[in-house]
Amino acid sequence: WRSQLESVVLFLLLLSTFILPYVSLLQPLGETMLAVKRELCYGNQTFVVGKNTQTQVILGYTTANERSRDLSAMELAVKEHKFSSAGDAARYIHFVPSGDFERERTVTMEQESMDFSVCME
Repeated sequence: WRSQLESVVLFLLLLSTFILPYVSLLQPLGETMLAVKRELCYGNQTFVVGKNTQTQVILGYTTANERSRDLSAMELAVKEHKFSSAGDAARYIHFVPSGDFERERTVTMEQESMDFSVCME
């Protein structure tokens, strides 16, 4: 009878060495990893965003056709656009052709002001 009790105790001890680390470490880590995956990998990922530091204009261009708290202007622009459909118009991002992206991203405020005679805020 004593050997059977010893076997049951050892089995329960062995079982707890598998269950406790899973429940306390692996399961929360897995949930965190899935939350990060949802945040980074879901939604519309068919665009690239850049910011012109001179003009403060947020630019973007469309790549492939597949696939709260205080936010900065760029974070807000990305948040508003990332879960939209591929054909939806962007609210805060001015999309340009990929060939013009770098030129538009680095245009100076002086050059930009020549294109607009009226400034509205």
